[in-house]
Amino acid sequence: MNVIKKVGYGVWEVIPSGEVKILSHKASLQVKEVRGHAFIWKIKPHRKFNWIDILTSKNIDYTLKGFAKTPRIMINNKKVWLGRNYITIFEPKWNSFFAVNPIEAKKEAVFDMLDTIKEIKEIIGDFKYDFTCRRQHYGFVNNKEAMHFIKEGKKILIKNEK
Repeated sequence: MNVIKKVGYGVWEVIPSGEVKILSHKASLQVKEVRGHAFIWKIKPHRKFNWIDILTSKNIDYTLKGFAKTPRIMINNKKVWLGRNYITIFEPKWNSFFAVNPIEAKKEAVFDMLDTIKEIKEIIGDFKYDFTCRRQHYGFVNNKEAMHFIKEGKKILIKNEK
C-alpha cells in the first residue's frame, strides 16, 4: 500500500509504504472537517486600466453591471468585475475548499484566486497588486446541529457585533 503526500497546490507525490514513518500513535491522515466557501476577493492593481478598450481590442465578451456600468467577465465560471479602482472576484456558490481548519481552507482559496489572477494577467499583461478577502464563510462538515436545522427547513444566523 502506498501513501499520497500533498507537496503543493495541485501537486501530489506517491510514497511507497515502506518509506513512511509513523511519528506517533495518532493517525497521520487528517480529516477535512471545515468547508470554506463564498469567498469574494478584492484586488487593488497598482495602476489603472481602461477595461472596455482592453476587452474590446482582445474580443473578450463582457457585460456592464451595476449603477457604475462596471465591465464583468467570466473566468472559470467566476464572475470577475473590472472596476475603476478594484478587480473583484466572486467564487461560485458550488466552489468549496475542504480542509482541517479554516486557515488551511483559506490557503486553498488563495491558491485558487491566484490562478484566476494569472488568467487576468494573460489578458492584460503583468501588473502588481494587493488583495484582501471581502467575504468568506466556513462551515463544519457533518455538523449534526446544522443537519437538524436543514432538515427542519430553518436557518440560524450568527453575528459578531464587534
